[in-house]
Amino acid sequence: MKSKVISIITVFVFSILLWVFVSLSDEYSSQFSVPIVIKNLPENSKVSLVEPSRVNILIKGKGWQLLQFDFGKEKNYVIDLKKHSNVNTILTRNFLSNNNWLTTNTQVISLEPELIKIKTEKAFSKKAKIFPDIILLFKENYGLVSDVSCNPDSIQIFGPWSKTLLIEEIKTEKVKLTNVESSQNILAKLVKPNFINFNLDEVEVKFEVEKIVDKLFENVKIQKLNVPFNKDLILSPASISIVLKGGIQKLALMKSDDIKASIDYNQVIYDSLGVIEPKINLQKYFEVIDVLPNKIKYIIKQY
Repeated sequence: MKSKVISIITVFVFSILLWVFVSLSDEYSSQFSVPIVIKNLPENSKVSLVEPSRVNILIKGKGWQLLQFDFGKEKNYVIDLKKHSNVNTILTRNFLSNNNWLTTNTQVISLEPELIKIKTEKAFSKKAKIFPDIILLFKENYGLVSDVSCNPDSIQIFGPWSKTLLIEEIKTEKVKLTNVESSQNILAKLVKPNFINFNLDEVEVKFEVEKIVDKLFENVKIQKLNVPFNKDLILSPASISIVLKGGIQKLALMKSDDIKASIDYNQVIYDSLGVIEPKINLQKYFEVIDVLPNKIKYIIKQY
């Protein structure tokens, strides 16, 4: 009984294989689309236009020959400009000889479009900034305490003159991070614009994140600015207390003397109330929550 079952399975498998072999021996037609690749450009030239960018190909061949187009490595339709450097519009079919993978075992029925527009320009190179295209969603009570930076922060780009000249920055692929609560260094791939080349695939993107807290700084002295040599500006009080919001580690390193509070004499002379608000100059990623007192009395003394 067991040997009979094995025999039935063997016959069944053999029948399927025979059917597949016979089917793949028949002729079929297949249509697919491949990207256009330009080779052998004139010296110091770059491509600035290929229109359209893909070729639609209809071929005929035996089934097993067509399998390579469905499951094999992606192909390109190569256009060799070695003998066509001054041509702006070319016949697609004229370059079949550059694509032996099409004609070796199959018959090309049609190529669309019939004409391809190609434009080349003088090559140009420049340095462009790298822009980190990143979205950060922070865990509650956490936030950014530094700029988001890239390493390297710029890159040398190459391409046709008219397109390269207009590019000021190269973006990374969009990155979105959620529930962020710590500083990170991540790798991000660069987005390559059409017809632009550069010798780098990815960059390091880094940023600092800390828990965001409030901290009170007392006895912050108020600086007096632009006071004439024959006058004095007497402030009451001469120092203030400031509540700042920022990263917990950044605030821990900050002292009252690091905070710049000032009153400008040029603002005082236009004041009619007898009190003025001090100006607080802070580094980025710090926020003033409160100033005590927030209005300062003053007297202008003349010598």
